[in-house]
Order: sequence, then structure tokens, then C-alpha cells
Amino acid sequence: RPARPAAQWLSAAGRFEAQGSLGGAAAQSRLRIISLGASKGQEIEVAATGTDADEAVRELSALISSGFGEA
Repeated sequence: RPARPAAQWLSAAGRFEAQGSLGGAAAQSRLRIISLGASKGQEIEVAATGTDADEAVRELSALISSGFGEA
């Protein structure tokens, strides 16, 4: 089940030039994201570096806050 949110993160992150990270780790592979072991309700740091980093952090944070569209 964690593979779907990881795929959604990678799809959303791919629209930006910025490089995103979750929990201080580069988040550029499905396996790395899944290995974070984040669960619903847990806080996790979203960061990005690059020309559109602010926009990337806003959109990726919103994706996480939405529960990846799952109830």
C-alpha cells in the first residue's frame, strides 16, 4: 500500500526543477520513500532546493496533507 503514495510523490515532484527531500533524505526513488516508514498522522519534513523550491514544497506538502487523496 505505501507504493501508491510514493508513486504520487514522485509524479508530483517530477514537475519541478527542484530536488525534493522527505525527512532529511533525498526522495527520488520509490524504495527510498517507502523506507522512511512514515505513517498517517506522523509529521515529516518536506524540503527542496532549486529554482522552484518554494512552489515544490508548497505543492508536495499539500499532497501529503491531503492524505494522497485517500480517506
